Amino acid sequence: AISAPLLHRVLLRSERTLKQSEGKLKALFETANDAILLLNGEQILACNLRTETLFRCGREDIVGHSLLDFSPSKQPNGRLSSEEAAEKIQAALMGQPQFFEWEHLRYDRTPFYAEVSVSRVLTPGAENLQAIIRDITERKETGKELQETHERLKLALRESERQTQDAARLSELVDILQLCQNAEEAYTITVTALHGILRSAAGALYITSPSRDVVEMVASWGNVLDA
Repeated sequence: AISAPLLHRVLLRSERTLKQSEGKLKALFETANDAILLLNGEQILACNLRTETLFRCGREDIVGHSLLDFSPSKQPNGRLSSEEAAEKIQAALMGQPQFFEWEHLRYDRTPFYAEVSVSRVLTPGAENLQAIIRDITERKETGKELQETHERLKLALRESERQTQDAARLSELVDILQLCQNAEEAYTITVTALHGILRSAAGALYITSPSRDVVEMVASWGNVLDA
């Protein structure tokens, strides 16, 4: 049998160990690089210091409020934040951890993008949720800039290819014109080539008289009057 003094010492040691563990967990909670929130459904029960920095407000402005207070009415995919949040919360409560991107609002209503993970945590007398939020706004903006740069490069490449093709057509046109038997044939061939190169619905070819005081239309395509 365990004596009462020994049992008392064991209980004291267990209590100290428990308090030390709780202190370590609390320190990890408060010093985490990501925002961590304890939720009861949508309501915020507790949060760490990083949450205050992320939402740019004090803990008193966060705890007790709904997580939807820090979300726009709709997400970028067009769905209502309330509907999508309800689905993810329900899935997490059923034991299915959720990981997704979410657009949040800071306390001053400026938006930011985040990666969010939500999982169920068992607390005495309740089933709550833990949400971990990581700001990815900079990464999203960098990705958007890279995509825009990529699109500009694609456009520049297509334009360069088009100019190369046009130059080749003009060179071919010069060679063909040298084989023409008369001016009318040259005009017809030139108009056909220009139609493809200029990519215009209508146009005309004009020549100047030897005296250079008269300009005459010698061939055309499309409705020149409407062009």
